[in-house]
Amino acid sequence: MVRVFLALNGSLVVAAQMAVTLATRVSFVNDCNYDINLYDNSVAETIAAGGSMSRDLADGFSGMFRNGTSTEATLAQFAISGGKTWYAISTVPPGAGSCTSYAECAATSGKTGYN
Repeated sequence: MVRVFLALNGSLVVAAQMAVTLATRVSFVNDCNYDINLYDNSVAETIAAGGSMSRDLADGFSGMFRNGTSTEATLAQFAISGGKTWYAISTVPPGAGSCTSYAECAATSGKTGYN
């Protein structure tokens, strides 16, 4: 299990810590007993078992993070806009097209959508 801590504007969302710059700090904690490769669609960084890392996301950031480069992934998606942080955790099977439920997506694609 990888925990994601999101801190913004000194108010507690999951964990509270505001970077001095006007960025939102997101911390990733690897609670797995194996290393993970935190991937953001351009670079993968290894987080050792029991380790952690943080990213400062500037206003205007919109992107996602996942473990590895497989299309079957659980995504942590973030958007920072006007001092507000929006986030979602998504588990969508790849290649599912347009479907109305996780079960329908999994049946259509034959994939699970998480790693």
